Amino acid sequence: MIGRIQEQPFSQSLVSAPLSLTQGYGENGNIKAIYFSVSTNITEVITITRVSSYGSAYDYLLKTINLNGERYASYYPDGQLVILKGDSIKVQCTNANITGTIYGIIHFEGGVNE
Repeated sequence: MIGRIQEQPFSQSLVSAPLSLTQGYGENGNIKAIYFSVSTNITEVITITRVSSYGSAYDYLLKTINLNGERYASYYPDGQLVILKGDSIKVQCTNANITGTIYGIIHFEGGVNE
């Protein structure tokens, strides 16, 4: 079954604070991809975590991306990344170098895995 693709954009100035976004989902679905673009080359760390509705003991780190003087990154699940109603995706990026703005888009396919 093919669901509805939803794009969920986000951004954060790394000059003022690190990125810490938690995107919740009110329906079952799949994460298809997460794309990142930065206004300038940065050396920072991006982490992506699945936050379970069952509690923090069930959360798991999906990916750590080390940017070393880079502007672009992406995350594609190795297989089907099932998100159940009440689950969240947490995206974080350090701001150790206090420069640039990070932009991103989460591609979520909703209405599947019912």
